[in-house]
Amino acid sequence: MYSAIVVDPPTGRGAPAHEFVFVQSEFYPSLYPGTKDEYYGDPHKMKIGIPQIVAFNGLVFRYKQTPLQIKVGELVRVFVVDAGPSHFSAFHVIGTILRMTYVDGDPENKLVGLQTVAIPPGGGAIAEFIVHQAGTYPFVTHSFGDADDGAIGAFVATD
Repeated sequence: MYSAIVVDPPTGRGAPAHEFVFVQSEFYPSLYPGTKDEYYGDPHKMKIGIPQIVAFNGLVFRYKQTPLQIKVGELVRVFVVDAGPSHFSAFHVIGTILRMTYVDGDPENKLVGLQTVAIPPGGGAIAEFIVHQAGTYPFVTHSFGDADDGAIGAFVATD
C-alpha cells in the first residue's frame, strides 16, 4: 500500500483552493497459479517495463467514469505523486495552462505557465489552474500509452 503525504509550509500555500490528490501508479499483474482472481506483481513484467494498468488512485479510468467537480473561476490545486515504479508521468489538464507548478511540492521550485509537468517515478508536483468556461477538462499523463492503460480522468467545471 502507498499514498501521498501532503505537508503544508508554515506560511500556508497562499490562496484557498479546491484541492485534489492523485497517485499515479503502474501495475504488472499475473495470476497466482491455480487461481482465477488472485494476482501478484510480476517481477518479470516489471523488468520488461510494459504495465498492463496505469491508474490514478488505484483504479483505471476512475475519474473518467466519475469526473471530479470544480467551479469556473476557482483555483484548483492538484497534488500529483508518481509512485511508478518505472514510467514518468507527464501530467496535463487539457484546455488549461498550469499557472503555477511546484516541482517536488517545494514552494522554492516554482514554474509558471506550463502545459505539462514531468514527474519522475518517486517524484511529485503541485499544479494549480483556473478554468474560465464551463465544460469538461480531461486530465491525463501525456505518455499516451499509459493514458490508454487507464491514467485518464476529467474535471467538470460548472458556473
